[in-house]
Order: sequence, then structure tokens, then C-alpha cells
Amino acid sequence: MIKKTLMAVTAILFAVPVFAGGIEIHDAYARSSGKMAKAGAVFMM
Repeated sequence: MIKKTLMAVTAILFAVPVFAGGIEIHDAYARSSGKMAKAGAVFMM
């Protein structure tokens, strides 16, 4: 039972990149509020 589950999970993990083939990132940038800022944000278009 565990062997079948492990094999199924492995097969799914190897198939996931196939579905992500259409994802593209253009004009990615990051912003912060200053030189000593502890917080910021990343934007991907």
C-alpha cells in the first residue's frame, strides 16, 4: 500500500513541470522603502 502511494506521488511530482510550461515572467522588479528597510515587495508581470 505504501509503495503504491509513494510511486503515485513520485509520478505526480515528475508531471507537475509539464503543466507549468506556459508560465513566463516578464519585467520582474523589487521595491523597498529605503536602504535600511526590513520589508519590501517583489512584482512579476
